[in-house]
Amino acid sequence: MKSTICAVALAAALALGACGGGGENRPITYSGTWSDTERIKGQTQAVHARADSILATALYDWLRGRTNNPQVLPQTRALRVDDIGPADRYRLASMHNGIPLAQSETTQKADLGEIHNHGYGGWLEHSLFWMNDAYFYRSDGTYVRTIASAFSFGDATGSAPGGGSATWTGAMVGRAFASLRPIRGNTTVRVDFAATDVDVSFTDIQNVIDRTALPAMHWRDLPIFRDGRFGGNGLEGAFYGPAHREVGGAFERGGPNGYLGAFGARRD
Repeated sequence: MKSTICAVALAAALALGACGGGGENRPITYSGTWSDTERIKGQTQAVHARADSILATALYDWLRGRTNNPQVLPQTRALRVDDIGPADRYRLASMHNGIPLAQSETTQKADLGEIHNHGYGGWLEHSLFWMNDAYFYRSDGTYVRTIASAFSFGDATGSAPGGGSATWTGAMVGRAFASLRPIRGNTTVRVDFAATDVDVSFTDIQNVIDRTALPAMHWRDLPIFRDGRFGGNGLEGAFYGPAHREVGGAFERGGPNGYLGAFGARRD
């Protein structure tokens, strides 16, 4: 997917193109072909057409030479579903807990250069979750900065689930703040309807590139609201589809040495 975090941040990002120095934060190169583009574009755009709700992390800005200390970029307005458009090309990366994960790429022309969007995420029937890294270059090819965000959108159920307890299982994708290396893992969401709270766990997390294992992440006793949204401590989530069939959200965890990402899961 392509997010217009680029459009929101473009003027500030390229205006500061002469600032900074030192190392770069280059896109990661994956192997494989892009033969899945039309199929994945069709499936993700079908979700987009029904979506009426979006959750997103802050925009994190890695200026050139500041590879391990991203700053939060001010936003003029909240991200909207209509800000998200299809990528130029997609390729299937893997199936994870029954959910397809894919990479996406888009190149945008800008007045002062180009923006290369690199995405990684997954989709279900009623929702989608995605990471987007926007790499900014001046017209002479000089790397400027990277701006990253994660989001989840879908056809929101609009209410909290009820009756006993339930579990949703799925996948998560994300990025390490320090390196922008992609990560993925399992998602488990448990709801105790009597206590009206939610537990979210990401387990079996690994670096996608070298398969290095990473610590699990847990959120406990998150409050759930009447409209079906829940969250706290850097995580926001919502239920999607009829009968709360799916759940998804976006998260930030751990500051400069932590992660940001998104997740999606279906009801067991």
